[in-house]
Amino acid sequence: MMTNQYREDSRSGEDRRHADDRRQSDQPVAEDQRSGDSRRQEGEQRQCNHDIIYKTGNTLPELEGWLADNVEGQWDIALMDLTTSDLSTNIFRVMFERESDRELFRAQKLS
Repeated sequence: MMTNQYREDSRSGEDRRHADDRRQSDQPVAEDQRSGDSRRQEGEQRQCNHDIIYKTGNTLPELEGWLADNVEGQWDIALMDLTTSDLSTNIFRVMFERESDRELFRAQKLS
């Protein structure tokens, strides 16, 4: 048996939501305010398609410093595992725009 989860308005006997107008505004949304430099041009994509899983005792700032000093293309990092019981080990997903940067990372950090 289903019951009405909304209480009736004691004044009118109607569902209390009936008279509520929850719309913010009918005004059009303002145009995008980003400047031309911060906006990608049509067809331009920044993709980091070359990734590697990296298990290390290094911290995120240490890894970011190495990447900033050694990698030529774009890169990104994601922390993979927060549930590990070993707090001295971090597992990162390191993503590279260029395959050559990934191979450099593999040669220098994984050897």
